[in-house]
Amino acid sequence: MIHVSRFAMGVAALCFAFVLAAQVFTRPALGQEPWRQYSGDYTQIENVLVDLYRAVSFSPGNEPDWDRVRMLCHTDAVFFQPPLRGTTAFRPYSLEGFVQFFKDDIEQYNMKQTGFHERLGRHETTSFGRIAHSYVVYEIRIQPDEPGPRQRGVDSIQLAFHEGRWWITSVNTDVEMPGQLIPESILKGGEGR
Repeated sequence: MIHVSRFAMGVAALCFAFVLAAQVFTRPALGQEPWRQYSGDYTQIENVLVDLYRAVSFSPGNEPDWDRVRMLCHTDAVFFQPPLRGTTAFRPYSLEGFVQFFKDDIEQYNMKQTGFHERLGRHETTSFGRIAHSYVVYEIRIQPDEPGPRQRGVDSIQLAFHEGRWWITSVNTDVEMPGQLIPESILKGGEGR
């Protein structure tokens, strides 16, 4: 009888260890934001877009999910960022160059303390075969529940279906500014996109 009890206690302890391990390893890492729930199904373009904007957004004390950004983009992806004020030249970056550019902006504009949320707005995707183009209106907020955006812009995102899923291959970005507002035709869809 004692032998069976020790066996039962051993089994119970082993089960408890498995349950505890499952709790520890499925819990978000320290600092990870619980609202970031990724789809992981990148056979659908919509999932790629939603996860991209979740990955680059973060609350105070956190930062973008760089690993997820890398997972969404082809290793040869190209990012064209808008010209600096007073200039006309777009700034092209490789994937890793874009990550470093974003990290530099986080540092320069103290976003680690304020947070940064880029919201996926109206978007429209056209595709043919294994290529696709998504025209996205995005909104930038510091806090996700702010009533209005601090800035809006448009991302032109190209994707390719490769190895069983969609990959971002390029992102061209431009922002609203005085004298350059996003036209209603883009904000609401329709002719002239």
